[in-house]
Amino acid sequence: MTTPLTPTQVWQTIEKELFAVVGMVTAGHEARTVGILYAVRDRKLYFITGRDTWKARHIAANPHVSVTI
Repeated sequence: MTTPLTPTQVWQTIEKELFAVVGMVTAGHEARTVGILYAVRDRKLYFITGRDTWKARHIAANPHVSVTI
């Protein structure tokens, strides 16, 4: 039997990484995935990209995304 991970253990692991894959839906209703760098602060993920990039525009238009680390 395995012991469940605690939220603290999960966040410690996430904080050790810096690359994630983000899944999103474009304005044209097309599925899109993209690799992205991220930072963690106070258990929040911050994607590192330019404000005017297509990644930022798509996420701003539809902030419901999936993240795989």
